[in-house]
Amino acid sequence: MKKQLVILTTHFGTNFSGGSLATCEIFARLEEEFSKIIVLGTKIGDHGFEHIEFVKYTSWLDAVRSLRKLRPSDTVFYGDFYNSFLFVLAGRQFFFTYHDNWPEASKISFKHYIEGLFYNLVYRLIFLKARMVFSVSEYKVAYIKKFTDRVSVVRNGFKRTSNNLQNQQLRQDVLMVGSVDQRKYKLAVELFSQLEDDNINIHIYGNIIDPKIEYQLSQFKFVSYMGFHENIPYDNYKIFLHTSIIENLPIVFCEAIHHSVPVLAFTVGGSHEIVKPEDGELVPCYDISYMRARLLDLMSKPFSIKRENTNLALYDWTKASKRYLSYIND
Repeated sequence: MKKQLVILTTHFGTNFSGGSLATCEIFARLEEEFSKIIVLGTKIGDHGFEHIEFVKYTSWLDAVRSLRKLRPSDTVFYGDFYNSFLFVLAGRQFFFTYHDNWPEASKISFKHYIEGLFYNLVYRLIFLKARMVFSVSEYKVAYIKKFTDRVSVVRNGFKRTSNNLQNQQLRQDVLMVGSVDQRKYKLAVELFSQLEDDNINIHIYGNIIDPKIEYQLSQFKFVSYMGFHENIPYDNYKIFLHTSIIENLPIVFCEAIHHSVPVLAFTVGGSHEIVKPEDGELVPCYDISYMRARLLDLMSKPFSIKRENTNLALYDWTKASKRYLSYIND
């Protein structure tokens, strides 16, 4: 007899965070494996499910009450965000995927340090109590293993769209992708201040999270903010630039490499798991001057990425969903 699946999250949809997109991509492929899928969240967006029951909660207490009404014998519980500690309060066993960037995120600012006092404790509780913790990178496994041996790497996939521009000589501009916040673009402001005399155009795709950072970026005439796009035109660009201070595993690197766009980023998190020497370059943290020099060098000469990149085969939504199902059914 099939069980129902309960997904506890906040924003649920493919048009929010990378973690939310991953949950949708994985479980939409497993929809027929469950009698029903119930999502407990605060907001629902775009998704690929045929049938779903969305239950909006207005407080943590409200969410705990909803969880306690569900019989554990009939239900698989899954979480993808810090609020999975509510499963513990509700007395429910659960599976969990860690997408976040703590404890490293505590170093971004004093505000993040204060927030980290809460998030680091909450995630430790989640790791200790989860039936299984899924890590999207090898990089985070060592951290999670400090609290539990019930951890397995299941890599996220990415959207494989067709390449529309074959002539790389037509690619001239620089692409950046990611929600505009301090973590991803704080160092971009510093880098851009060294690029003002260079003939370069940079296009940024993503939601605005931090208006202050967005304002600072907008002061550079060579920077264009393109907004959030579900389908980013990678084929129009020559270089994929990433200035994030910390990362878990940025799947946008896979998308760029798939479209033969070399990646230039700092050596943070699990970046080295995706970006190999033939795919671009990882710059020592946080050498802005060196990154500027490498960016200008890459822009001035051709950089060819082999289409038959076997490393990208690891990042596949169907493979990921099958791995999840094998653990859930165990």
